[in-house]
Amino acid sequence: EEDKEEEEVGEEEEEEEEDKEEEVGEEVEEKVEYKEEEEAEKEQEVDEEEEKEEEEMEDRQNEGDEDDREKVKNEEIETESEETKTTQSTEEGNTTDTLPSNKTVRAKKPKKEELKTKTVKINITATVDQLDMAVPSEKEADTSATKLHWLQQRDEDKKENEKAKNSLESHIFEVTDFMYSEEGMSVSTDTERDTILEALRVAGEWMEDEGYDAETEVYYQKLRELRRTSRAVFRRLNEAVKRPKFLANLKSSINMSLDFLNRMKNFTEMEILTEVEIATLQNLTMETMIWLFNMETEQNATKPFEDPIVLCSELEEKTRKLDREIMYLLNKIKLYKPKPKPKDNNSTNTTTKNKTSTDKESNTSTESTEKSEIPTSDDEEETETKSSDQINETDEESTTPEVLTLPHGDQENTEPTDMPTESEDEHSEL
Repeated sequence: EEDKEEEEVGEEEEEEEEDKEEEVGEEVEEKVEYKEEEEAEKEQEVDEEEEKEEEEMEDRQNEGDEDDREKVKNEEIETESEETKTTQSTEEGNTTDTLPSNKTVRAKKPKKEELKTKTVKINITATVDQLDMAVPSEKEADTSATKLHWLQQRDEDKKENEKAKNSLESHIFEVTDFMYSEEGMSVSTDTERDTILEALRVAGEWMEDEGYDAETEVYYQKLRELRRTSRAVFRRLNEAVKRPKFLANLKSSINMSLDFLNRMKNFTEMEILTEVEIATLQNLTMETMIWLFNMETEQNATKPFEDPIVLCSELEEKTRKLDREIMYLLNKIKLYKPKPKPKDNNSTNTTTKNKTSTDKESNTSTESTEKSEIPTSDDEEETETKSSDQINETDEESTTPEVLTLPHGDQENTEPTDMPTESEDEHSEL
């Protein structure tokens, strides 16, 4: 046993030594690699410095060439000026030799010669670096436009895909939270909750595994399937939330129709509305009242997780029919124009008396004229026209009706605000 223990200890020591040697070898290799990297970096730096020095030397050489050119130009200009000076001095010496010695002659001043400019042409080599983009050709423009359109379409598809994915994820989380809430449990049964939660769980697992990079249409299809499973539950919730509002609207229209019928009992003398129209409105209100009472009692007897007996659309249709009938009758009252009242017998008797008196007067006047002188045909025509004019005036006074005021509003605003539709007219006539 001691030998075995010693062997095991020896083996462990050997393994530790091997591990240490491996660690030392790895450290050495790392140091060697680090040194090699440093040397490579130093070589790159040296190469960059050499390139910079070469570029600086080239720039200096170019500057030196330009300086040499300027020096050459200056030397040429100096040589030309010296030549002009020498020519002037030689001319002055010649003039002094030709003059006699005993006579003093003033030396002529030299004329100043104008310097002539010479154009020196030097070949210059230049390189043009175009920084802006060159004008593209039609082919290049078409290719770039198609590429831009493709990129834009790809971005839009990506946005649509992300939108569909987010809507599916949000639907899963929201519906699961709703199913576990008190409101969701009251509106749904146990079996419905189990089926909906199972479908949501399967969709969530699919999103984590396969649906991470799915297409847009697949996301929308999954969303439609989930909404189809939970449609009945949310329909019950929606009907329960909106039902009180529609019930209040229907009850208010019933009250309005009853008030309208009570008011119409006082206007029977005016003959604005017929008995058939009032009877149709009365029958319609009674039918809606009975229907509402029966449906409301049945609906109150049902439980929240059962399907509703009365839908909001039915309540809306009933209110719309009742309001349409009431509005038709109100518009008919607004458009009512009273008939002109007939003339009394007293006024007709006075007109006949006036006619007889005028006839008697005309007869007496004609008799007196016959006694005095024989009348001409023109005088007869004048008397006949006067008598006929008087008779016509009296007839017009008797036939002109009195101007009556409208019962509702001013005479100018006779147009109705809400005209009845064709369906309302047909309904009232029936």
